[in-house]
Amino acid sequence: MTARSKKETRPLLLPWGIAMVAALLFPTIDTLTRYPYSNNGYFGGLPLEWFGGLIRLSLFVGCMALAAIPFGIEFQHRTFALILVQPVERLRLWKAKMASPAVAFVAVGLAYVVGECFACLYLPSSSPSWSAGDVCLPMFFLFGILCSSAYWTLLSRSIIGGMVLPLAAQVGLAVLIGYLVSWRTGDVFPTASLQLFVALGIGALVYCSLFAYLGWRKFARMECREALLGSSVFEAAPAGRESAPLQPIPSSGPWRGLLRKELRLQRTVFLLASFFAVCWFAALGLERLRPAWKDQFEAVHILLLVIYLPLGWLLAGCISLGEEKSLGTWGWHLTLPVSAWRQWAMKLAIALAVMSVAGLALPGLAWFAAQGFKIDRPGRWFLEASPVVLLAVYGAILSFWAVTMLGNVIRAVLASLMAVGVLFLGGMLMVEIGGRTSFQQELCAWIVVQFQLSPWQFGVRELTFLGSIIGLLLLLALLLRQSYVHCRREPSRAVLIKCSLGLMVSLFLPLWWGADLVHSFRSPVVNAVVEQLREAMMQLPSRMPDRIGVKATTVSLEELDATGSLDSQAKRWLRGATIAVSKWTPAGVYQSSPLLTAQVTFPGGRSFTVQCAPEWVHQPKGT
Repeated sequence: MTARSKKETRPLLLPWGIAMVAALLFPTIDTLTRYPYSNNGYFGGLPLEWFGGLIRLSLFVGCMALAAIPFGIEFQHRTFALILVQPVERLRLWKAKMASPAVAFVAVGLAYVVGECFACLYLPSSSPSWSAGDVCLPMFFLFGILCSSAYWTLLSRSIIGGMVLPLAAQVGLAVLIGYLVSWRTGDVFPTASLQLFVALGIGALVYCSLFAYLGWRKFARMECREALLGSSVFEAAPAGRESAPLQPIPSSGPWRGLLRKELRLQRTVFLLASFFAVCWFAALGLERLRPAWKDQFEAVHILLLVIYLPLGWLLAGCISLGEEKSLGTWGWHLTLPVSAWRQWAMKLAIALAVMSVAGLALPGLAWFAAQGFKIDRPGRWFLEASPVVLLAVYGAILSFWAVTMLGNVIRAVLASLMAVGVLFLGGMLMVEIGGRTSFQQELCAWIVVQFQLSPWQFGVRELTFLGSIIGLLLLLALLLRQSYVHCRREPSRAVLIKCSLGLMVSLFLPLWWGADLVHSFRSPVVNAVVEQLREAMMQLPSRMPDRIGVKATTVSLEELDATGSLDSQAKRWLRGATIAVSKWTPAGVYQSSPLLTAQVTFPGGRSFTVQCAPEWVHQPKGT
């Protein structure tokens, strides 16, 4: 591999790795989603569709970054002019730039084939995923991204533009083709599905050929007209030129200027929000004109949300600091009279504010407009929206942490996307593992006995929620602390790995602790005191037949202890408790088998009920 090939390949390693992993996992997750083999299509208490959506998003974002980075990274590092002045033919430079993403796309396709073969071998029901619509349409889309991203990146001179503009162009072209194919009937599916598929294939070939030529043509004729600033600029300046007078600092201090600077650095997020609003309301207007296309336009709305929301959240958190580090102005700003922690706090506050407006308020308003400004159950709507708000806040803070560690916007976005997947999947795995362990059963037994609690005092949701809250708070604290400590300079790779491991431990350990606590409270060690109480109750009818009846009878601890079924731990648990025993005959099939019911009331006022059937005491085991 030549030095030029290494230079072109190195920036692609992160998005290529994300796309490869997503392509390998996508067939298996898709098969398990369609045909759940166990746990009814759930993993870690969450539906597999969520994992499938995350993998699809990672695959497409990784591929879009692969196509946009080769040219966009030169604009980001201000090295594009240095490429143009090299004594090398433009065609040779073009081939070197396009070869690396092309090879990466082929590798991603092979990874998808390997994942599909694995799913076919071990999951026999995965054959429907080989349908032409499911395979060819994404292939057309990704091939169009590869061929057109060079032109759009050179036109917009940014990586983000090279990722967003090809997507918008292809979606617009697909809508136009669908309209032209079905202009007579107004119905695309299923009457014109074959014609639409052929038209989309022809349109994709024309689009790829045209924009591949336009990209090469723009690169071949491109000229860099911006002057390069260097040490000779001040020497070339006229000697007699007087400097402009310094502007007086306003009475509000430097905060207004810093606020204006931060808002201008968020211009990319505002442009992306404007693009989302135009596409959303245009689709909404076309839906009113074409009511027969309601399902198709709803799919377009969902696609816009799936693409815009993660990008908006992540970019709002990392674009400000990332641009300043790329321009080399962040170090200058640290020398200002404003302290570093105040600048860090302002950047974080503005990022969260922009995320709230552009990433939550605007999509919420758009969705509200699509529903006709009507919400049937507002309480339920706000309850369902709370996980989205939590994910948005943590996504913005995570991308802010990533840009302080990596110093690059694209790397921060891709690393944040990968971190969300790792934390999400790892957290669910810890919940699954915690549900199968009971390492805290001795501690739970001591708590139940010492504080005279029922083993069912704590529900599954309460303990799992407690572990989740502790984990999220620890994760938030570490994210903020590490981002502040390392915002002045990028850490080394060893420090980055150490900080990443700390974040994973801060989330995974509390999640496992909460799930293990739930299983420990349900373990036989904790329930042993209840079983001993039940065994003692079974012997009461033979010892005091005259006292046990329909009316509740108070039984003392000494009378229960006389049965010989209680150990010291059970007696300590029942100290001072009031035990009311009564006979209850339930209706139905067990009408001939009366049950004993004991109402146990502890001194603190807590109570619970235990039932048993005395006739089953002398039955042999296993019957």
